Amino acid sequence: MKIKPGAIISNRYEIIEQIGLGGMSIVYKAKDRKLGRIVTFKVLRGEYVKDQEFIKRFTVEARAAASLSHPNIVNVYDVGHDGLVYYIVMEYIDGVTLKEIIKRRAPFSNDEVLGVAVQIASALSHAHNHNIIHRDIKPQNIMVTANGVIKVTDFGIAKAVGAKTITIANNTMGSVHYFSPEQAKGGYVTFKSDIYSLGLVMFEMATGKLPFDGDTPVAIAIKQINEFLPNMKELNPNVSDRLQKIVMRATEKFASRRYDSTEEMENDLKRAITNQVGEDGNEEINIQDSPTIQLTVDDIAKIKKETLPVEDEEEDYYDTEYEVNDKDDKKIIMAAVATSFVIIFLISFVGYKMFFNAKPVEVPQLVGKSLEQANEIAKSIGVKIKEVGTEYSSDIEKNKISNQNYSDGDNLYKGDTIDVKISLGASQVSMPDVKNKDLLDAYNAFKNYSFNVDEVYEYSSSVPNNVVISQSPSAGTTVDENTDVVLHVSKGQEIKNVLVPNLVGLTESQAKLKLQNEDLIVGSVTKSQSSKYPAGTVITQTVDAGKEVQSGTVVSFVVSSAISNPSPVPTKAAPTATTTIESNETKILTVDPANIPSDAQTVKLRILKVGTNGAQTFYEDEVSVDKLPMKFNITKENAGEYQIYLIDADNNASYQGSTTISFE
Repeated sequence: MKIKPGAIISNRYEIIEQIGLGGMSIVYKAKDRKLGRIVTFKVLRGEYVKDQEFIKRFTVEARAAASLSHPNIVNVYDVGHDGLVYYIVMEYIDGVTLKEIIKRRAPFSNDEVLGVAVQIASALSHAHNHNIIHRDIKPQNIMVTANGVIKVTDFGIAKAVGAKTITIANNTMGSVHYFSPEQAKGGYVTFKSDIYSLGLVMFEMATGKLPFDGDTPVAIAIKQINEFLPNMKELNPNVSDRLQKIVMRATEKFASRRYDSTEEMENDLKRAITNQVGEDGNEEINIQDSPTIQLTVDDIAKIKKETLPVEDEEEDYYDTEYEVNDKDDKKIIMAAVATSFVIIFLISFVGYKMFFNAKPVEVPQLVGKSLEQANEIAKSIGVKIKEVGTEYSSDIEKNKISNQNYSDGDNLYKGDTIDVKISLGASQVSMPDVKNKDLLDAYNAFKNYSFNVDEVYEYSSSVPNNVVISQSPSAGTTVDENTDVVLHVSKGQEIKNVLVPNLVGLTESQAKLKLQNEDLIVGSVTKSQSSKYPAGTVITQTVDAGKEVQSGTVVSFVVSSAISNPSPVPTKAAPTATTTIESNETKILTVDPANIPSDAQTVKLRILKVGTNGAQTFYEDEVSVDKLPMKFNITKENAGEYQIYLIDADNNASYQGSTTISFE
């Protein structure tokens, strides 16, 4: 979260101006009103303050860092929060980062590299002795003061970030360039991880190049695990053997092959600075010459598989302990003083005034602009533009600037050069075929592309639900990797509810048409004699009129046929009605169907009551034959015509006769 100048935090710290911007924090210059001194005030970004577990770890680690006291470590004065403003108060350094000096000055001389490295190693030794691992040693976290003193910053902060660091891709390109193999794999981190990172910083100072680079943080991390350091002498022939040997040992892929401690590395750096020699006249660096050791396929698998790989038992090819006598101590002290002058010269080489008196100019946003526009902007603020390559970009139009090496928070001065890359536009790809695929499978087919996918849902009677009906652009078309794709996806067949019409009294053709108009399906049409309805008209229907059903429901009906005899049904089949002995308010309907197969155990019986509004089901169930005839009590309220049907296994209705029950 950004804080305006003049704001006072915790009734003590007055914000003066913003001086930096990092992946997890915003850095301000502030005044400690209680002690009257200028401090660096680092505030956590808003996305971190809601993570209570992170805040807890952050506070613990930052307080541990506050316990460190060393001339090459930026002092931490205070840790706290004011509401949602979580902050660390640190020593204010009037200087520049080592990264800025590398950009302008590298490659450094051998003595310059050693002079800077010995101060960093001294700082790390102090921290490691207090059981604090930095985890994020990189030139951006190393300050150089006006008098040439190296100050390592962000102790404990990197450790509090932990596994979150590599996931924030846009802000950790600097970090991943200096990760140890065990960090790149998310493995267990030890003091030797800091040693590896220091070795890479030395490599960059000596060559002016990053040892491993790539298009993504993951690609760089894989190189940290699998690839050996480039030959420093090929990049800078002036690199000395002693310097190269120290860097090679510090950056071994196996942690156990690196220096056992930063003190051991620091001693080798001091020996290299003083050019110590033995009685035979050879340099007495604590490393023996040896051929390059190649990792086997098994070694690589071991690195990837195990948190801390266990090496084969073999004799280490480095020397072990050595002593530094009093005479050596004096030489080292003198050399350490000399390195301060080396670093001061290093800074003054590119202009003391530029770093410590001149104010930086605002970094222009050139991404998305043409090279001509960028040159005009650069000229107006006194800097230069250098085109350093091209790259495909799904976001930036072809022939426009897609990348620049300076961003918000960097110090840019007049006379500096901004490196830019030019977009080649989005790369071209062939559109995959996802027609007739399930929507999830379609997205899996698109996972390696940057398509902008929209879905349009529509009903389909032929394509199942959630399956792609069609796509645009069509399969096989050559498109940009970020093209817009529209998928037409089936919602399945449209289902709606309708009311069943009354078919009783309609002709057969009228009944069929009425069902079709209501999106209902005409079922079986059977005929049966009726003394009440004219021939060719509907007597009953299988679904009651007025009932709400889904469209597509099957409705069958019975049509009356002509009769020559009013009572064509056998006597046994005709239901009869008799008056009960209890009351004149109730009569009994006796049902005894005919034509039942002799081997039948059960029959399905349906009784319809026919009224002015059509036929309604009075009774329907499967009954045992031995329970026939069945008797039903009919009250005055239920007086009327009753029709009897037998239903076969195919749901066809066989008319058995009818009777009318009335009360006089």
